[in-house]
Amino acid sequence: MPNVAGHLRQMVPANYKTATVFVKLLNFKAPRILASGALAWLAFDSGAK
Repeated sequence: MPNVAGHLRQMVPANYKTATVFVKLLNFKAPRILASGALAWLAFDSGAK
């Protein structure tokens, strides 16, 4: 198996800004996605009964 940890350490500096932006975006959007997903599941669950 290749050295994944070393490879990731080399990648981190280049992708750090991209990663932080992605995480911020994820943290911002995740609650909405989860809420809408939960609402959709509840609607489907009550409709299926």
